[in-house]
Amino acid sequence: MNKDEITRIANRYSKKAQNNYMKYQESGVSRYLREYEHADDIASVCIMALSAADDHQAVGMYKSDMVRWAAKADHILRHYEEDDAVSLMKDIRGAAIARNLYSSPWKGER
Repeated sequence: MNKDEITRIANRYSKKAQNNYMKYQESGVSRYLREYEHADDIASVCIMALSAADDHQAVGMYKSDMVRWAAKADHILRHYEEDDAVSLMKDIRGAAIARNLYSSPWKGER
């Protein structure tokens, strides 16, 4: 199932839940309350699934970034003079900080 299908299902059950809640409010029949709760639960699960899919994609991107940065750091440490390596490592650290993947434990930047 793709995101569009899950979104359509969530919207459909959300509307169904709203309709059943209105019917329950108007009539007081407990069947409408049960149908409202059931439809609302399905809509909530669909929304959670969409959120989990987004989180999973973000984690994959972060892992990919970390692998790329580790490879870059390894290359820098093997092939550059110390001053150039320090400059490039600061660039990598800055990219990690900009993406909220890292926060420097030092109060002042070195």
